[in-house]
Amino acid sequence: METYDPRQVKLVVAGRILTGFASNTFVTSEKESNNYSSHVGAQGVVSRTRSADPRGTISVTIKQTSPDVGFLNGLAKSTDLFQAEVIDRNTNKVNAGGNECWIEKPASIERGNEEQEQQWNIRVADYDQEIN
Repeated sequence: METYDPRQVKLVVAGRILTGFASNTFVTSEKESNNYSSHVGAQGVVSRTRSADPRGTISVTIKQTSPDVGFLNGLAKSTDLFQAEVIDRNTNKVNAGGNECWIEKPASIERGNEEQEQQWNIRVADYDQEIN
């Protein structure tokens, strides 16, 4: 029997392991474009074109009380690129991310009767993923 443990999932951003994740889905990672696009001609001949687009996005959702809110906000204001990587050490080990990353914009600020969540989108210019 396999066991999934969310504590085995790490997000390392600019050398820092983020903490204070929201409940449910707290990190997603995906490639921007399909690997191939296809075209069909008037006579039904199909061809495909390989995409050269290496971009991707890592989205992380943290609680407003996470100690990393200020850290991510600082990166959003910075012009420097940084490294970001999702590391999952569960059964199907995952490594996804890249070395040329930036934060699209600061997270929205919401306040209410209960603690809120913030979503941060990290753009990755050289996205790659490995699943073992």
